[in-house]
Amino acid sequence: MSNEIGYDRERFVQVDDQFECLICSTIVRDPKECNGCGHLYCKKCIEDWQQKSKDCPNRCSMAQHSITPISRALQRMYNNLEIRCKNQKCNKIVKLCDLEKHEQDCCSPNCINFDNCQKKVNNSFSPKQICSLECELHQEILKAVKQTEVLQLIQDYTKKISSNSSSVQVLPSQIIQVNAPIPGQINSIMWRWDPQCAGTGIRITNNGTNCFLTESAYMFRTVLSDTPMTTGTYYWEIHADDKTENELKIGVSSKKDFNYNSAFCDFDYGWAYYGLGQLRHGSNASGPQYGKRFKKEGVLGIYLNMNKGTLSFALNGEFFGVAYTNDALKKGPIYAAVSLLHQAGCTIKSGIQTPKYFLNC
Repeated sequence: MSNEIGYDRERFVQVDDQFECLICSTIVRDPKECNGCGHLYCKKCIEDWQQKSKDCPNRCSMAQHSITPISRALQRMYNNLEIRCKNQKCNKIVKLCDLEKHEQDCCSPNCINFDNCQKKVNNSFSPKQICSLECELHQEILKAVKQTEVLQLIQDYTKKISSNSSSVQVLPSQIIQVNAPIPGQINSIMWRWDPQCAGTGIRITNNGTNCFLTESAYMFRTVLSDTPMTTGTYYWEIHADDKTENELKIGVSSKKDFNYNSAFCDFDYGWAYYGLGQLRHGSNASGPQYGKRFKKEGVLGIYLNMNKGTLSFALNGEFFGVAYTNDALKKGPIYAAVSLLHQAGCTIKSGIQTPKYFLNC
């Protein structure tokens, strides 16, 4: 829980303003308190803040004050807050202290091969985010490049599946129908924006492909794709929304759990093309010039080659060249990411053919 930001206020039956995080403006998660001003903060939010500033967000000097756990009395009030389950099909109201256990049972994540299997992650395979040996085989085949490796994998996993009594029986002829992506062909992964990995105020619509932010604080908010990239090459597009008023930051994040009420590329785990015609990686203030301006019209193509560790962009078919070369881009999982500011949005389009000018990147 300490790696997450706060809860949306709308989920609570009733909640006092004192439990609002001064940084992310949501109801605090794993609350901490400044013993100078008395304001509360999410543990994750205040830890991220203290990496950039020596004072608390309310300008209390940490030379005279400190960030501490909340009092026992306040903790009891916090534990007894009533909150709705984030699973919309459930929507059960539970005490906040019981929420984590309830949602572990109720909100198991989708298998990373969900588009094919339509199943949730099985606890026996939870570190790999899959539901069965069949889906483990599917992921391993996607990683394989040489045909001999694919055939060996099929033989190995056929033996595993046959010897596993709890697994659904699958004939070898059915397994062979799983297709591994070939460089230059269409990548079959269809991404959607993940509502569980989205900053406050970001609305996700159109079957998960459209995201839009409307807020007044002028703080970047990030949303990630629901399916990670693990190995090989990937191409997707970001289609501009004509209601956008502020430039987007578009790229990839090698980290899934962070403060989504910030721009992913402010940190070392994010690589982005900024719509001002610049790059951003590990900085919220500066980056080299690259490409052209992109805001409310046009199509931005993004190509990640995890074999070479490169990330490239093209705007409306105009190829800008390789933007980043980094060994960290060779290691999955990596997620498609967009950061939005004030009033901005876009649509993600995936499962489409890679333009030829990207194939040498």
